[in-house]
Amino acid sequence: MKNTIHQDSLALARRIRAAGIPIYVGEDDGEAPHDPSSGLLVYQDGGVIESRAFDFYGAAGYIIRIVISVNLRRFAIAGFGLELPWKSYVRWLEDPHEIDGRSVVYRFGKEHLEFERSQVLNHFADVRHTWSRGESLRGHLLGVGDQPIPAQFQQGR
Repeated sequence: MKNTIHQDSLALARRIRAAGIPIYVGEDDGEAPHDPSSGLLVYQDGGVIESRAFDFYGAAGYIIRIVISVNLRRFAIAGFGLELPWKSYVRWLEDPHEIDGRSVVYRFGKEHLEFERSQVLNHFADVRHTWSRGESLRGHLLGVGDQPIPAQFQQGR
């Protein structure tokens, strides 16, 4: 289902661009343009308790607390990515509203590790939602990798 949501978002982003609104589409444009003096400020917030990688059913779970500050006239989030020091694909947890339409809690499997939807940024990856200059987002990104944490990396870091 998540791949379908990504494909739908990609198709929508391309339609927005075709309508004459200049937006970045990673699949079409390659690496994102980088201008450190403007655009976005994205940084990790908190410490080891707020952000960590942990063993999760033979793979890795990720909790990353970040702040995104927008310094662009209009900005939309098409998706999130996580660059790791090992090879792994990260699947972001689905919006609980997309799963059953009424849940307000993100959950890591049957573990009792839960986050209120209001504390999570995953569902803000939607090109239909634009942010204005001066707005900031603060919260957690929650994901699961397809590979375990390699032995040379300490769990929880």
